[in-house]
Amino acid sequence: MEVDKRLARIERHAAAAEEGKISVRCVEPVLVASVREILPTGQLCLLLDELKQYVRSQGEESDRELTIVWHSRADCDEEPSDIEVAIPVSKAIPHSRRVKIHQLPGVKEAACYTHRCDPYKNNCKASEALRAWMADEGYRPLETIPVREVYLTSDNDMYGRMRLAEAIVPIERA
Repeated sequence: MEVDKRLARIERHAAAAEEGKISVRCVEPVLVASVREILPTGQLCLLLDELKQYVRSQGEESDRELTIVWHSRADCDEEPSDIEVAIPVSKAIPHSRRVKIHQLPGVKEAACYTHRCDPYKNNCKASEALRAWMADEGYRPLETIPVREVYLTSDNDMYGRMRLAEAIVPIERA
């Protein structure tokens, strides 16, 4: 049953983009539970563990697609980044002192790139690939909406390994 759930999650996102291919698409809004903090990327797992525990305590499934919202990202793992981790929830659940329930906004036009990376390391090449593609195609990032990474493989499937992820960069014509 657990394997079926994981396969279904991966299949839901397979249509979004093929691995290694960049596409432009609309991103729908999504209701999430999230925690936001300024900390080194290497401590991301602490935020995720805290969020998963809270979501489970509210009767929600915690093994859903993890989204990382990069409000600002440092150049190396040891420097603090403004990071929000989010997990989709099926309904509004109570807020806590640290966990916020809100809707991640939709994006009318985003460059989306499906790739493999490790969210706990600052060596992902997706941003380089997206920057080059945007320059070639006449787009620029829309600075008012932060970049997101949606990890399509559950944490149980991938801890310490490369994960299938979709980088989502809101864009506009240059």
